[in-house]
Amino acid sequence: TYTDSGRTNGSTYYYAVSAVNSFGESADSNLVAVTPGPAPAAPTGFVATAQNDRVDFSWNSVSGASFYSVSRSTVSGGPYAVVSLTGGTSVSDFNVTPGATYYYVVAATNDTGTGPFSSEEDVTIPAPPPPPAGLTAMPGNAQVFLSWSASAGAQSYAVKRSTTQGGPYAEVVSGLATTSYTDNT
Repeated sequence: TYTDSGRTNGSTYYYAVSAVNSFGESADSNLVAVTPGPAPAAPTGFVATAQNDRVDFSWNSVSGASFYSVSRSTVSGGPYAVVSLTGGTSVSDFNVTPGATYYYVVAATNDTGTGPFSSEEDVTIPAPPPPPAGLTAMPGNAQVFLSWSASAGAQSYAVKRSTTQGGPYAEVVSGLATTSYTDNT
């Protein structure tokens, strides 16, 4: 590899490479033409918002950008892998796992290259709580008393019932704030 520094932005340069050893020099490689210029600036205003099944992104437009690449990593600082390319300033990532934390950046690209990454945004995908453990049932006179252990992250509980083992289950009550319920219906 070789970096030809100090070229003039906007001027077109043509390159070829040959191989050399003690017996001589090869023919030239294929020819390439390139016009150096400034890559776009890093996008500003990058915002990543976690939803139940996706992450939504938006950022400010960058002058001279042809398209944008949103990249993610599972560790802060990368390495990042591109998850979406777009010509606009908003996009979503639907390939997410509930409970996982991701680190995202966006970069602008034009004919001269890809600019630097934006600031990093981290998001954790919402996940439902684990199922309650330790469900017990105590029979009574035309009623059943149920109790269970609290489930981490639960905001409320729903009780379901069936007259057949394995269901189908119908919801009896939802929105319970406690870890017990008496079914007298």
